[in-house]
Amino acid sequence: MNLLRREKLRIVGVDCPTCVYAIKRNLLKLRGVVNFDVDVSSGDAIVEYRDEETTLRDVYMAIRDAGYDVEKRVINIHLDFAPEEAPRLEERLVRIRGVLDVNINPVTKTAKITYNTQSTRESEVLSELTRMGISYSEPREAETKRRDYTLYRRLVAFSLGLLAIAIGMSNVVHGLEIHVVLFTISAIVITL
Repeated sequence: MNLLRREKLRIVGVDCPTCVYAIKRNLLKLRGVVNFDVDVSSGDAIVEYRDEETTLRDVYMAIRDAGYDVEKRVINIHLDFAPEEAPRLEERLVRIRGVLDVNINPVTKTAKITYNTQSTRESEVLSELTRMGISYSEPREAETKRRDYTLYRRLVAFSLGLLAIAIGMSNVVHGLEIHVVLFTISAIVITL
């Protein structure tokens, strides 16, 4: 069953007919795109495509490849799935109405779902997940804090290492092995 989908988008950065031409040229390369129309003054666009031949993700990527973006929002959730199911799950989620892109991390079991604010809302996307039988929850606060701390540690270790290289290469400090001390400190920081 080849369904014709009609999606309303707000394209960011469109301000002239040349912009429209660049986007339309990219979209018409996609199999299944039937029609594309955009209001240059507002960036509001309508794209029609056959859902068996292309996805909204393909449309979104074609617009981005033309150098423009789409008004969107992101949902971050924690999913309960086996890591080997990630590619199949991503394909299922990208077929939800209004979903522009899905990125699933099989290690952390988190998903980043990017959706079109012109055609759907966060609650509709989450309701569709429930309807599909996909169990989800909000990301755990501890995971978020841990990742932030890890980034901080890496930045501190990198900075100390860079400082040690700079000191080691300069002849300003004679006789001191300060660069060895700084390398040791950076190695300790990174392993914490």
